[in-house]
Amino acid sequence: MIIAVDVQYHHDTATVGGVAFEHWTSECEHATYRSNIDEVHDYIPGEFYRRELPCILHLFKEHSLAPDTR
Repeated sequence: MIIAVDVQYHHDTATVGGVAFEHWTSECEHATYRSNIDEVHDYIPGEFYRRELPCILHLFKEHSLAPDTR
C-alpha cells in the first residue's frame, strides 16, 4: 500500500489526511483517511520531524496503517 499524505494546520491544531493506493500505477484510490491532532509544534525551518512527522505517524497509528516503505 502507498499512502499520499498532507497536513493542514489551524494555529496549534492540525488535520492530516491520507489517500491510499495499491500501486504507483493505480488509477483510483483504495481508501481515504483523516485524523485531527490537538497540539502541534511551531514551524521551524528544516525541522520537519517536529511538526509534520508526528501528525503523519498519528494518522498511521489511529487507522492501523502500514504503508510499504521499500
